[in-house]
Amino acid sequence: MWGPVVLAEPTAPPVRDVLVKAHLRDLGNAEDELIAHYTATAVGHIQSVTSTLLAPREAVAEADDWSDLARLPVAPVSAVTEIAYVDVDGVERALSAAAYRLNGDSLGRGVCLDAGEAWPARQTGSRITVTMSAGYEVLPVELTQAALLLVGQWARNRMPINVGNIVNDLPNGFTSLIENHKRYLV
Repeated sequence: MWGPVVLAEPTAPPVRDVLVKAHLRDLGNAEDELIAHYTATAVGHIQSVTSTLLAPREAVAEADDWSDLARLPVAPVSAVTEIAYVDVDGVERALSAAAYRLNGDSLGRGVCLDAGEAWPARQTGSRITVTMSAGYEVLPVELTQAALLLVGQWARNRMPINVGNIVNDLPNGFTSLIENHKRYLV
């Protein structure tokens, strides 16, 4: 079982401010703070709904057992930079990078051993710490567009009600845009 994941700050914002302002047709600076808030909220919502990280960053997670590494707790993962464990003598060690590899697709990656390798024995009750590079290096255009739709909706409709209008979802709206980027957790 995986413990909580510790995330570093993203190395770059997933959705550029200039793109959001162009989408809103806003070239002024009067509402920059509000637009930044909407953008951060949209990114957080998309990450929650898709179970993915939209911006590249380092992620560190602890597992109870070697078998947990078959499915990493975050996605997408581009690299595992370290797997640390405490051996039976109580010494903290790092698993050799030559002993394992990433497998699976970007939304369902795991770590498996290379041929002829075995998981090392570890101290009873100790956890395995996995450090990885996670998040999209280049955000898929569908997820960028989904963020722009949310920001646009919130910027134009600042209250949670709509009076006197017929309201319908737009075809190919938010849900359609994110559907192929969802990570289904088991």
